[in-house]
Order: sequence, then C-alpha cells, then structure tokens
Amino acid sequence: MAKHALTEAHESVLRANLRPLAHMRQQIDADRLCLIFGAGAGHNLGFPKWQELLDSLATHGDGTALEGYAAAKKSANDGTSLAQLLLKLFENSHDGQSSGINKADSGQSVEFKLPITAIPKNWRKNLRDSASQRKGTADLLAAWRKHVHSALYKKVEEDDVLFTRTRCYYKSFLDLIRRSAITITYNFDDSIERFLATGRSHGERRASRGYTTIYDENSQLPTNSPVIYHPNGFLARRINEKPSTHLIFSEDSFSEQLTDSITGRHAVMQSQLSQKTCLFIGCS
Repeated sequence: MAKHALTEAHESVLRANLRPLAHMRQQIDADRLCLIFGAGAGHNLGFPKWQELLDSLATHGDGTALEGYAAAKKSANDGTSLAQLLLKLFENSHDGQSSGINKADSGQSVEFKLPITAIPKNWRKNLRDSASQRKGTADLLAAWRKHVHSALYKKVEEDDVLFTRTRCYYKSFLDLIRRSAITITYNFDDSIERFLATGRSHGERRASRGYTTIYDENSQLPTNSPVIYHPNGFLARRINEKPSTHLIFSEDSFSEQLTDSITGRHAVMQSQLSQKTCLFIGCS
C-alpha cells in the first residue's frame, strides 16, 4: 500500500476524528458509505457560488440587466426567495410566453375516441387553449434551462483533459465514487461524470461511458455502477446531452421537493439516507 505524506494538519485531523474515520472505513469496506456533494465541491472548477449564479442569471444574453432584479434583491429575505423572484422576472421577460410555470395545467391527459369534428366547438377551444398553455410552459422551461446553463458554465474549462487537471474536492473521492453503487450531487453540472469519463482506461472506454446519470426521483436504479444521482436536476456541459425537464431552483420547487419527500417520493434519496452512512462534501 502506498504511503501518503501527512502534514501536521492531516495528523491533527486524524487524531481528532479517529472514531468517525474508523467507522467510515468500515462502511466503505461494507459498501455502505454514500457521498453527497454540494455546490462548494465544484467552486475551484469555475462554477459560481449561489449569489454569483443569481447575479449572472439577472442579466440577458446581451449583458443588459433583467428589469426589476435590483429591487427584488433588496426586498428578498434570503437567496432562495431571491431565486423565486428572479424566476418570476425571467418569466415576465420571456418573449412569446403564453403561460407561467405556476399556471401550468395539471398535466393529466384525456384520450378522445371521437373524431375532432364530433367534439362540441366550445370544447375544441378549451383543448386548443390547453395545448397552447402546455407549449408555452415547455418553451419557458427550455429557455430557462438554456439561461441557467449559460450562467453555470460561463467560467468552466471546456476541454475535458484541462478540466480534470484542476485541483478540486472531487479528485480526492474518485476511487470511492467508482466503487460506490450511487453518488448523490445536488449540483446541476456534470463534473463528476466528466472526471469519471476522462479517467477511464482504453479497455473501459470501449466497454462503457464509465457512469450512469439519473435525475428522476422514481428512477429504477441500474445494476451497473457507478450511478450519479442529481435530485435537483441535471444540465450537462454538452448541450446535446438530454437535461432534466425541471430544475429545483426556486422557493416553490424546494417546497414541492420537501412535500414529495414527506409523501414517500424520492425513494433513491431516502434509501441512501436511511440505510447508509452519508458523507456531505461542499454542502452548507
């Protein structure tokens, strides 16, 4: 086994935390340790902190400020409520928008067996309005994802090799991530995936991409590992890689996520928290 050069700071941490470190070592050997990453884990890679992200999202693509953001920033009690106001401001400024996120229909579909001409005219209007509303919501969500993607990756290295040379928290945990059945990250970005993909051997590159990404709270976990779970949503650096439909970003979406957890959804997260020892890295 290779020896590591420990500094006095390392030795001090080891001496002060012998019991939890020994416990985590046992859990690793038993495949019962789960890593959970927050925004702080990726800051060295160029990703913005929360307030930086909000300020960046408060500008249009041409650099002009989003109308009303300065006033919203003064009135907001915290970052989460400011994100809610920011999303509303973006919604109001979205060109061609026909409905807001919070005004969307329930999403329930109705199968009509009759030809459209057999449906009363007043019903046909409601159907057109409903379809228009869904399209407007979908367009708004797509525009918002694009806006967040631009702000999120603005200062992040595009070249994968150069990206993975950057010192960050992820690199210290890569061996453990590869061994783990599932790793959880609250971040939208695909940093962990990029590290795993770039670090594959030639044989591994031919066999698989090196990971599986999931972001649906009710996903069936695949048998191959490692699995990277993004409970708050997913936006890969490459635009052509499918993102999650929704991003848990605003005050409303956080509240809905909490309610869903209480009612038994988010089975993946609950199983990890209840059955394993979880180590939080970069979380506030």
